Amino acid sequence: MKKSKWALLAVLLGIMVAMSGCFGGSYATGGVTGVVYAPKEDSDLHEAERKLLVKDLVIDPPPEGYVPLAGAVVKVEGTGISARTDAKGRFTLTGVRVGPRTLVVWHDLYKPVRINVTIIRDIIVSVPSSVKLQGKGFYLLIGVGDFDYEQWEPLGFSPKILEPMAAPAMDVNLLRNILEYDNALAKGEIAILLDTEATYERLRSSLEELVELMDEDDYLVVYFSGHGLSRDDFGYDAIALADGPITDLELRDWVIEDLFKKNHLEVNDVTLILDTCYSGAFADGVETLYDDPVSTKAFRKPGYTVLASSRSYEESWYFKTYPELSIFTNYLADALETGRGDLNGDRLITARELYNYVGSRTQQATNGNQNVYLWPSYSNNVITTYPY
Repeated sequence: MKKSKWALLAVLLGIMVAMSGCFGGSYATGGVTGVVYAPKEDSDLHEAERKLLVKDLVIDPPPEGYVPLAGAVVKVEGTGISARTDAKGRFTLTGVRVGPRTLVVWHDLYKPVRINVTIIRDIIVSVPSSVKLQGKGFYLLIGVGDFDYEQWEPLGFSPKILEPMAAPAMDVNLLRNILEYDNALAKGEIAILLDTEATYERLRSSLEELVELMDEDDYLVVYFSGHGLSRDDFGYDAIALADGPITDLELRDWVIEDLFKKNHLEVNDVTLILDTCYSGAFADGVETLYDDPVSTKAFRKPGYTVLASSRSYEESWYFKTYPELSIFTNYLADALETGRGDLNGDRLITARELYNYVGSRTQQATNGNQNVYLWPSYSNNVITTYPY
């Protein structure tokens, strides 16, 4: 993890300005469709729940206590493309440029709602389908900025590689406060491992304790802040625990997957959130430097999601202020604490919603040097649930 570079060089600005005129002409477009619902006038919904919902036309059933809303305006943010919902609350927008786009939905009687969608060429996509879980979130928060160098040196790592950092502890404590004191969250247990406590054995035992408490409808979130080890330098992808590295393969097979099997538990909602350098490597399809990237899948597994602070070849940055705080985690915490990460207003924050919220902000704060990565890109894995 590195300190942020805040200023762009003048030469880069010049290049960007010169390039800005090179992409004129026509561009690929697609469309998006969905349905807008409003709460019934006589519904028993709490005041905080009385807001617009935007759903998939086909997959999502009509939400209880809601009716289709006619006359709502749906606009593609930053463009002149808009439409009004019909008598059944339906809308379709076409001619939208491909790529990530934000829809803004508003009506005179309700607060605006923002929805993130990905437009595909020549296809009318639906707004993302919401995910309904009755379970609770179980969290393991790990921050390592201090190391047992006697354990690391026999592995060929010098103390210079593992620079002590204050940011990981700051990151974990910030997230812990949000998760522990937000009483609206449907949460199970929260486990914390900081600095020299975050050993390989403590990691495994902490996960085992969490898994033993989980039901099949629950979901598991593992967060890590600290040093990431590059495959180019060491021959494998890993994160640095206090007493040694743990690879993506180990975390997938030995620590997480085996524990679910041991407890005869089928949990298909596991999210790994990494704030480290090169963290995108945990889902890049390669287990080691010499493995076939087609046949090996690293942390990729159905129901598993990786939200990484950077691409596999990029460093991750932290603010040059006191207290030092990782840029990615700063925006992650903001999304959870304020609820702004719930982009579709369904009282769930998913990995995809976090990616959309945190990604652009992290990229902007680092002048494009750090780009958040999500695998799979369509993940609806749940990070937090607000049931009431």
